[in-house]
Amino acid sequence: MKNAIILIIAVLAGLMIISCEQKPPQTFDEALALSAKMDKPVLLDFFAEWCGPCKKFKKESHEIAQIKNALKNVILYKIDCEKGEGVELAKKFKVKGYPTFVLANSQGETIARWIGYEKDYFLEAFDEAITDLLPIDQKAARFAASPNLKDAMALGRYNSAMGEYKKAVEYFNQARQLDKDNAPDYAYDIFNNTVRGFAGDDFAYEDVTEAADSVFKTDNRKNIISAASKMSGIARKSEKPEDMIKYFNIGLKASADSDDPEIKRTHNLLQSDYNLLVTGDSAKAVQYKKATLADGWTENAEDLNSFAWWCYENSVNLEEAEKLARKAVDLSEPGRSKAMIL
Repeated sequence: MKNAIILIIAVLAGLMIISCEQKPPQTFDEALALSAKMDKPVLLDFFAEWCGPCKKFKKESHEIAQIKNALKNVILYKIDCEKGEGVELAKKFKVKGYPTFVLANSQGETIARWIGYEKDYFLEAFDEAITDLLPIDQKAARFAASPNLKDAMALGRYNSAMGEYKKAVEYFNQARQLDKDNAPDYAYDIFNNTVRGFAGDDFAYEDVTEAADSVFKTDNRKNIISAASKMSGIARKSEKPEDMIKYFNIGLKASADSDDPEIKRTHNLLQSDYNLLVTGDSAKAVQYKKATLADGWTENAEDLNSFAWWCYENSVNLEEAEKLARKAVDLSEPGRSKAMIL
C-alpha cells in the first residue's frame, strides 16, 4: 500500500511538472510578454518550411543536449516567414536569408543577430550573444569608444545577417587585428562576406580571390574545401576558366582521402561539377552526384525532385530525371510540395 501511494504521488508530481512547462509563444507580442515575465531574452528563429538548414536546426534543437541546454536560457519564438504574422515580421527585421536568428530583449530591441545554421557555429554565436545582453546599437557605440574583440565579432555577425557585407568585413578585419595571435581564424568570415558582397557588386573579383587565398593559407580543411568550392563557381560565372580549374583542383586535393561524411560528400560534389564542366563526362558527373545523396533517396520525394531538377538544370540524364520526378509526385503528400514538383 505504501509503495502504491508513493507511486501515485510521483505520477501526480510528474503531471504537475508537465502542466507547468511553458508553452511556446504563439505571437510576437506573447513572446515579448514571456520575456519580461521570465526575465529571459527572446530568440527569434526566422525560417521557411523548405529550408534545409532550418529543418536541421529544428531537428537538432530536440536531439542535441548542448543546443537544448542553450535554449533553456531564452524564449524561443519560431517564425515561418511565409505565413501569417511571419511575413510582416520578416520585413520588419529585414530578414535576408534562412534561418536568421535574432536575440532580442523584452522591448524587441536586437541584442545579437546571425544567419545560417551549423551546430558549432550556432553555439559559438549563441554563447557570445547570451553573455552580453546590451542592445546592438549600444554595442556599436561602445566599440567606437573602445574597440574590443567581442563587440567586433558581434557587430560583424550582425552586419552580415543584415546584408551589410562591407561593414561586416570591416568588423571582422578589426577582430583579426585585435586578436593577432589567432588571425587565421577570421579568414573564412572575411571570405564568406566578401563572396556575398561580390554578388551585390560590393567587392571586385580580385577582392574575392585575395580573401580566398587567405583561407587557403590556413590549416582549416573544411574552410579550404568550402572556399575552393565557392571560388570554382565564382570563376565560372566570371568567365575565368583557368581559375575555375585551379579552384577545382585545390578543393579536390583538400577533400581527398577523408573519412568525414561531410567532406566526402563535398568531394563527390566537386568531382561531379569537375566532370560536368571540365572533362565533359556527363555520365561520371551523374555518378558522383548520386553518391552525394542520402541513403534511401530513391524513396524520398524531396531528394528525387532535387536530383531530377539538377539533371534538368545541367541538361543531363533527362530520361531518368523525368521518371524520378514522376515518382516524386506519386510519393509526395497533397499540398505545396506536390504542387512544386508538378
